[in-house]
Amino acid sequence: MITIRVLGRLLSPRSAALGMTFDRQAEALRFVAEPPFDAVFCADGAEASVQWVAPNGGGADAIEFFEDGGARAGIWTPPDEALLCAGELRAELRISVGGSVVWHSQPVTLYVAESVEDERKARLSVPKYREVRLAVAMLPEDAEPLASVAQDGEHIDFSIGIPSKPGRDGDSPRILGSYATHEALLAAHPTAQPGDAYAVGTAGDMTVYVWRADSAGFADIGPLRGPKGDKGDPGEKGDTGETGPQGNKGEKGDPGAAGATGAVGAKGDKGDAGPGLPAGGADGQFIVKDGGANFATRFVTATAASVGAVALVNGKAEPEAASAAIVTVTGSRSLALSDAGCLLQVNASDAATITIPDSAAAAFPVGTEIEVLRYGAGAVTIAASAGVTIQSVGGVKGIGARYQAVCLKQLAPDSWWLAGGLG
Repeated sequence: MITIRVLGRLLSPRSAALGMTFDRQAEALRFVAEPPFDAVFCADGAEASVQWVAPNGGGADAIEFFEDGGARAGIWTPPDEALLCAGELRAELRISVGGSVVWHSQPVTLYVAESVEDERKARLSVPKYREVRLAVAMLPEDAEPLASVAQDGEHIDFSIGIPSKPGRDGDSPRILGSYATHEALLAAHPTAQPGDAYAVGTAGDMTVYVWRADSAGFADIGPLRGPKGDKGDPGEKGDTGETGPQGNKGEKGDPGAAGATGAVGAKGDKGDAGPGLPAGGADGQFIVKDGGANFATRFVTATAASVGAVALVNGKAEPEAASAAIVTVTGSRSLALSDAGCLLQVNASDAATITIPDSAAAAFPVGTEIEVLRYGAGAVTIAASAGVTIQSVGGVKGIGARYQAVCLKQLAPDSWWLAGGLG
């Protein structure tokens, strides 16, 4: 059964009086025009047809309209060509007069749920076997070839009989003589009988050539070798040969096993006291180098002047020792090595530029930090010399407003990071 399911229908305004009835599990469409219907349905020479388009192509089928209780009705059964493949099938009713279309409906969309192709496949029964067996037998030369097939619920057996054919007679070689060269053999025997063989070469290095009927010529079948002889008796012991030359020095051998631990020796005398820490000293003092001689040291009391340490006040570093030095700048200039670790206080009424020189001009150590404060009213911009890179957010290199500051830090030679009050 070919099942057609109607998905929807659309009619043009002119055909508002045209009704359609259908069976959702039927093989045909019924078109019904209820009165009052369009005059074209009763026009002389009016012909009705259904134009259809399927997934595999399209076509047109003529249908007959008939009286049906005062209405005009027509039935269209899709042909196999329209139902060949599953999918959408669109059908449109047309009325023609004199070969010209004078009226048509909007397409009706159908769906082919089970196609002709599916129906044909359903009829095929492909058996499945657990085992397929093949038997081949050789038959006499004059027998006819045989083939048979047998099957049951689980097996299918193929039997084949093939007539045999006799093989070609072999050419057993017969060595009839020998020649020094292949040319000499051919000159003496331009033709021969199948199996005739001759040895070519010199004693201990001879090759066998045999006459082959299929090629009508001598073929090389390999060197001439006799059967392996029996093992001979041992010969008499020869005289001792002369002493050979001295051989090359051999490689160094592996180390030997460790020897036993020796006995402990006698205790030695106490040595003289060596140079060490100076005697004396008081709590809180440090040991410092005292001259160029080895071990020359002395005790000193810790002060900022004596050891170069930071002086402490109440356990904390004094402000001048713990804070960055302030360097006043009144205009544009380049950084100098002495600016490392300092705060540049730019007090300028006009715009000023602080330029970072390259490493060749000022070799700042990696990690150097320099602060720049816009103290005056003039704008302050950080600039880079040729070969120097400044990395900042958005590439901004100006200090945003008066009393704002930025920080410069060298991350790598000629590569500086700029952050802070940029604007």
